[in-house]
Amino acid sequence: MLANQGLVYTVANRYRSSGVELDDLIQEGFIGLLEAIYRFEPWRGTRFSTYATWWIRQAVGRAVDQKGRLIRLPVCQEERRRRMVRTSRVLEQRLNRDPTSSELAEQLELPVTEVELLLRISQPPLSLDQPYDDHSEGAPLTLRDSIADQESDNLHQIVSKQQHAIIRALLEELPPREARILEMRFGLRNGESLTLDEIGRRFGLTRERVRQLQNLALDRLRDPASRERLEAC
Repeated sequence: MLANQGLVYTVANRYRSSGVELDDLIQEGFIGLLEAIYRFEPWRGTRFSTYATWWIRQAVGRAVDQKGRLIRLPVCQEERRRRMVRTSRVLEQRLNRDPTSSELAEQLELPVTEVELLLRISQPPLSLDQPYDDHSEGAPLTLRDSIADQESDNLHQIVSKQQHAIIRALLEELPPREARILEMRFGLRNGESLTLDEIGRRFGLTRERVRQLQNLALDRLRDPASRERLEAC
């Protein structure tokens, strides 16, 4: 899991001007990453990074939909926008790429011009902190960087501390044994992921019992009440 933390930050950072706090976006992104790890089937031939990105974007996008809209749309238009977002996510998973406006319009049975308008509405507003050069060495350049090149703390160090704090906050919502199982299963403490059998031997449990506890822990993290407690911290 630690090897894919960058995916969470990359996706969350794209929505940082959506009206939702970056910490909250990253928190939701980690829950999406856990969901991807839980559901991933390597024999299907899909790269894990591609699969995980979809789940992370779905989790972060859901948070933005629920908390981040600063401009209220007419009810009928908001319903169409939400339907367009859901359809886009389904097509993205099916096609392994972002769907085109024409493909969305065909699925939604709407004019392409209306779909393009809904897409523009769904985009977060432009921010000075929005990355615009992902190919530069180190951290992506932002519009703020192009205006003034100011000294700052090392971005990767800040992100790493932020991510570990969020992971710790998530695990603290779980009973100690379930939290430890997730740490060992996904390599959250030292980067080393253990199999269900290896974890079972350490706890004196069967492989199936470890799987049940892992799934129970993931279900707890998906529970809306757990999210509310985290947001109150």
